[in-house]
Amino acid sequence: MNADRPRVRIVVDEVVLRGLTPAQAAAAVSGLERTLGALASGADPTRLTDRTVPVVRHRLARTPARSAAEIGTQAATAIWTALGGER
Repeated sequence: MNADRPRVRIVVDEVVLRGLTPAQAAAAVSGLERTLGALASGADPTRLTDRTVPVVRHRLARTPARSAAEIGTQAATAIWTALGGER
């Protein structure tokens, strides 16, 4: 990575998962981390908003997931979109 290139830093303070086993919760968090990393890896940080993203819970509650990992992917996509990132 170029030292002169700005970096994208995303901090998730808390992940609350209800109704999942510990293994499913781990898969969901892994999906979140993997997807945010992939989305941020090629992003131009100057095009993102520098702000706190509101809770994305309401965006996920209406979207059925096929797997626990997909729950994390959906959360990452909602966070990324709220930051103004492009997919």
